[in-house]
Order: sequence, then structure tokens, then C-alpha cells
Amino acid sequence: MTRVSPPRRRPQAAAFRGALWITLIAVVTTVVALSVQHFQTVRVLKIELEHLLEGEADALVLRYRDGDLGGLVSYIDEQTRTQRRDVVYMVADRAGRRLAGNVLVWPSGLAAEHLAITTVRVRRGGEVQSRRIEAEVRTLGPDTRLLVGHLADSRIALGRRYWMSLALSVLATAVLGLSLGWLVSRRGVRVVRAAADTGDRFLSGHLDERLKVSLRDDEFDRLAEVFNACLDEIERMVRSLRAATDGLAHDLKTPLTRIKARLELAALRGHEAPQQDILAETARDLDALLSLVNGLLVLARADATTADSFVP
Repeated sequence: MTRVSPPRRRPQAAAFRGALWITLIAVVTTVVALSVQHFQTVRVLKIELEHLLEGEADALVLRYRDGDLGGLVSYIDEQTRTQRRDVVYMVADRAGRRLAGNVLVWPSGLAAEHLAITTVRVRRGGEVQSRRIEAEVRTLGPDTRLLVGHLADSRIALGRRYWMSLALSVLATAVLGLSLGWLVSRRGVRVVRAAADTGDRFLSGHLDERLKVSLRDDEFDRLAEVFNACLDEIERMVRSLRAATDGLAHDLKTPLTRIKARLELAALRGHEAPQQDILAETARDLDALLSLVNGLLVLARADATTADSFVP
């Protein structure tokens, strides 16, 4: 009687989990790589900006020391009228009143000799704008302070572009990772599905079912070879058991048939047949049956014995 196996669920979840793991690794790698690149770029730009502001402030301090405040004020006013760079200036007294520069109001909370980011009102091209700047403050004298700053638009735009690039890169990596991961995982799922289908057909009585072995000679082919070897051994044992069962049935049928015929013949003859001959022949047939059963028991014990139990 063949065994009918219940329908099995297709192993799609394994391929999906494999694709998810590949996508997760790709996304994490992308985020780490872009973050390292972004922070390195920001660090280089910050160092360059510090050098720029420090050099500009040092030059103005030297000009103040070589001349006077009036000469510095005239120079800064000339720079703010003619230059097109993103550098802003302000010279103010102790009370914060502007003496020169295109920054209109002295920002609060700025410490001398430290680079800081703040928001100021700047006059550029005849317009007054509120802008974010990175500024450095120097003390020129007891009642005079100098502010040199650089517009932070490029840094802000760089940060925005980074987050936008990161979002787009993660999206693209996720889509490609899921697609490629699904394609890569499908081969492993196909092998599992083929093994399950082959096993179902084998259990249903098709003992000649085997897995296909490709020419790649990889791990999946090695698994298929081992799987097929197991099926070969099972088929050999099943066929051997069938042959033994057929032989046993034939060997049991012959003496039992003789015993039955002898008893039926004795019943028909009544007391005419010699009882001793019938009993003797029946005893011989029963001895043959017992000898056959004992032989089967010996074979069963020998088949169940491991190799470690044998001695020379």
C-alpha cells in the first residue's frame, strides 16, 4: 500500500528571508560608507574654513596694529563694497555698536578665539538678509572687537544633499538588494523544493525517483549525490525485503498446504487411514516451519547487529 503524503507548503519564506538578509547587509554597508564619506568631507571643509577665517582675522588684526582703527574701518568698508566672496565682517565697540562691516547687529553669545555658528543680519547687494554664518571673534583692544564670518549656506546645502543622497541610496539599495537577493536565493529554494517533491514521489511508491545532479560540482550537487545515495539504499532494502517476503511466503505455503491436504484427506477416510503416518508427516512439516521461523529470527538478529559486535 502506497503512502499518500499531505500537500506541503512551498518554501517561499526561505527565499524571502535570504533576500531580506542580503538587503539588510547591503543597506547597512551603504549607510556606513556614505556616512563615513560625508563626515570626512565635512571635517575637511571645516578645517579649510577654520584656516580661511583664521588667516583673514590674523590679517585684519595685523592691519589694525600697524595702523589705527580708522584705517581698519576704511579697509573693511572697501572690502564689503567690492568683494563677491561669502565672507562677512563687523567691527564693534564694547556696547556692540557697529563701526564697520556688513553685519548689522553683533550676535550674542560669541566667545573670542572660537569658531561658532550663529544667525546674523547681513547687508548684501543693498538688501538686508538674515543668514547663518560660521564666525570667529578677535579682540582688537579694550573697547573694540572684530568679527570675521563665512556664510554657512554651503555646509547646510551639503548636509541636505547628504540626507537626500542617503535616502535615495538606501531606497535603491533596498530595491536592488531584494531583487538580486531573491534571484540568488531561488536556486537554494529550488534544490529544497526538488528534494521535497522527489521525497514525496518516492514515499508514494515511485522508488526510481532521484534528484538531478548538475555539472557545477558545488555543495548543492554534493547534497543531491548524498540524497540519491540514501534513496538507492532504501530502494535496495525495500526490494530485498520484497524478495525475502515472497520467498518466505512460498516456503511457508508449501508445508501448510501439505498439512491442510493431509488433514482433509484423513477426515474423508475416517478411521481407515493409519493415524501414525499422518501424525509423523505432519510433525515433519511443522519442524520444517519451525526451522524456517528460527532461521528468520537469526537473520533478523544478525541484521540488527552493529559492526562493533563482530569478532574475528
